[in-house]
Amino acid sequence: TNLIFQSIKTMAPVDELEALLRKLPESSQELVQESYAQIGHEISHWDAPALLLDVFLPGAPVVGASQGFHQRSEHFPAGFWRPRSLGQSVLQVLLKGVDECHISRSMCQDVENFLRMARLRQLCSMADCVVSHPFHFKGEVLQIKSCFQLLKVKQWHDEGEHNLVLCLLDMDGCKLRLSSQISEQWPNPALFPVPLSNKCIMLKCMSSAMRREAHLPRGCVCLSHREIHEQQDGSYFFSISVDGTLNSWTSRLPFLGFTCTSPQEIQAKRYFFGDLPHSYCLGDSVHIGGAAEAWLRRGASRAAKLREAVETGAERQLLVPLPDHRRVAPFVPRPGDVLGCCYRKRQAGGVEGSQISLFLNGSLAFEFDLTTELPSGKPLYAVVDVCHCVYQVTMLPNAEDRLMGS
Repeated sequence: TNLIFQSIKTMAPVDELEALLRKLPESSQELVQESYAQIGHEISHWDAPALLLDVFLPGAPVVGASQGFHQRSEHFPAGFWRPRSLGQSVLQVLLKGVDECHISRSMCQDVENFLRMARLRQLCSMADCVVSHPFHFKGEVLQIKSCFQLLKVKQWHDEGEHNLVLCLLDMDGCKLRLSSQISEQWPNPALFPVPLSNKCIMLKCMSSAMRREAHLPRGCVCLSHREIHEQQDGSYFFSISVDGTLNSWTSRLPFLGFTCTSPQEIQAKRYFFGDLPHSYCLGDSVHIGGAAEAWLRRGASRAAKLREAVETGAERQLLVPLPDHRRVAPFVPRPGDVLGCCYRKRQAGGVEGSQISLFLNGSLAFEFDLTTELPSGKPLYAVVDVCHCVYQVTMLPNAEDRLMGS
């Protein structure tokens, strides 16, 4: 058992990791107690209702529980949570005493998908997963929300970092984080280190982004951590490599572009957590991609609302003037392809205007001349909307050089 557990650290694909986990006993109290002694006990004094899960153990069992959870749980009072009694799955704990007719299968699937992706090697950050579920409290079944957060422990038995998941029950509206052992600082990340949309996973020390639940065509928007600097010819440029693609959604490309809106503002206002469907809805931004199209939006962001076209307040250019359902992308990205995005303002005659171009493996794929331009005097940040057939990308080192101003 110990040899299998040690080899988990070296496995990259999730499917291979789960194959290893299936070889372990269904509940290994020795490993659960080890996780409890290492870090699980640190949340025991919390007043907020919280559970701590170790995703590298079979079933991602509970390895810690707060006194706030004890006080609110009728089925698991404080005396139950002795170290030797831990080890149940989080769904078993949260749904204890709830009739099956009240349990949503999609909610369970969302939690399982989150825990599955939390096992990825080189995982740096992932957007929180918030689910609504029934909970037995004071003789009644209440509908509450729980928030699942990825945590990374800096040192785990001298073996490097270890992935945990914190489950917070939103019964008092409080949010806490483990403090002393959790990694939060990363050296010079190419991408903003906090997920800015609900399906975004950050990998490889924040240089890569992946869309969680890749079968959904959108939900992963990321920005550069620092502004993109203007080049000598007056243009702005960055490039990404395509790491993962699907055989579906091939009629559309991911969107690449620039925005004057800082990632800190996007994080604070949570633009892409349900409000904005795509990056081209962001205010003061320009994008290229999709079905060979370009967008430039000045002013405020535009959320998709009933009976209100998303084109409102934006300039949109099409390579082929056909309805959306009849247009397709001029090429299908493959793993290993390099996509570049270049934006420049019109220089001649003092007339407002700009140009945005998309490059494939160093060659121009298509470009658009726009009648408007982004505001002057504001920093520009790179935007990557990891959507449609592309589900994982990496910001290339040459883009990091420009981010650093070299």
